[in-house]
Amino acid sequence: MNCAFAKVVLLACSAWILVSCRTNPYTGRSQLILLDRETELALGAQAYEEYLGRERNVTLDPRYVAPVRRVTERLAYHIEQGWDDIKPPRFNWKVTVIDKPGTANGRCDARDRIRAISQPERILS
Repeated sequence: MNCAFAKVVLLACSAWILVSCRTNPYTGRSQLILLDRETELALGAQAYEEYLGRERNVTLDPRYVAPVRRVTERLAYHIEQGWDDIKPPRFNWKVTVIDKPGTANGRCDARDRIRAISQPERILS
């Protein structure tokens, strides 16, 4: 590889990293942010929908969905209040409960898409 080319690539990468280093409005810390908020949310929503398209164990049974929704609504309420002088995110919350015996897990995709993976007995207990 040409040494001059390597220097140009290194300089371009360094500039890109410096430009991408921003202050996180929620923590106040400086960090590397490679995607803007809209792109991040769109990619997360797309991944969420792709996952649900492959998932065969989605349950709509209110006995299982209601407790998960209650917890999510409480979390969303507090998150949507904002912090100090930071505007609230105004997410479009979406919750899906997946019945997978032997698995208890939860995941938040794209900040506003939540998958609760659990045995129904665990949700009810």
